Amino acid sequence: MKNTKTYGIIFLVLIIIIFSFIMYYRSTNWPIKFKSELDHFFGQGNWEILSEKESNSILYNTYNYNIVSNTYTKNEPGKYYNWYIQFKSKNGETNIGKITNHALKINNDKYWIFDSKRYSVKQAFILELMDISFNIVGKDVFDEFISSQLSENEADCIDVTISYYGGNPSPKFYDELFEQPWFTINNINAENFLSSDLYDFYISIKAHDYKVKKLSEEEHQHLLDNFETIQKNLVQKYNNNASFEIYFDKEHSVKYINGVIK
Repeated sequence: MKNTKTYGIIFLVLIIIIFSFIMYYRSTNWPIKFKSELDHFFGQGNWEILSEKESNSILYNTYNYNIVSNTYTKNEPGKYYNWYIQFKSKNGETNIGKITNHALKINNDKYWIFDSKRYSVKQAFILELMDISFNIVGKDVFDEFISSQLSENEADCIDVTISYYGGNPSPKFYDELFEQPWFTINNINAENFLSSDLYDFYISIKAHDYKVKKLSEEEHQHLLDNFETIQKNLVQKYNNNASFEIYFDKEHSVKYINGVIK
């Protein structure tokens, strides 16, 4: 009888340990924890996890408790995970994006639990979706306004991204962003961001000097000759929502905010 009771207690403890491990794994593995959000953003059946990788951070350290001195020390690099996701964009192209809990780890290491700048886990997750959307929209803008005007060599000198003024948004911004009906992989576009009242988004178009120097003289001149054309096309496309910065060199740079040159 006593042995049966002992075995029962051991079995119960094992069940509790296994259950605790499963719950911890589900809470820290973002593709599992946020499956419904990933289905909403990418579309159900339109994404899959290719791989995951744990890495050491150089931007934050973990706290270790020294039982002898009764103090906490920061002497080990923090750990974070990257998850690589394959998905198809609205035009059917296969893309690979990355979500990471690195930003969450850094933010939570910097700000205490009641600080208004501290991210929740879901807010940090939505930040990662925003970064993926920036890359997708940036590529769409590149295809429409850059590669359509320039040769392959010339276009290869240009990076196009979506960015924002005013520093990092508040954590609540990410909750509001996820609620926007257009914030899905099939609906996002530059117009959505530029016309949004959530934050001051803009398109950044920049030529890299080290790549421009590799162009032939003819290619370089053709690149510069298209500066005004690209500028005019952007204004024509986005009208009063046209917020962008173009930098080819010191003589070929311009900034627009809400359709007005600055």
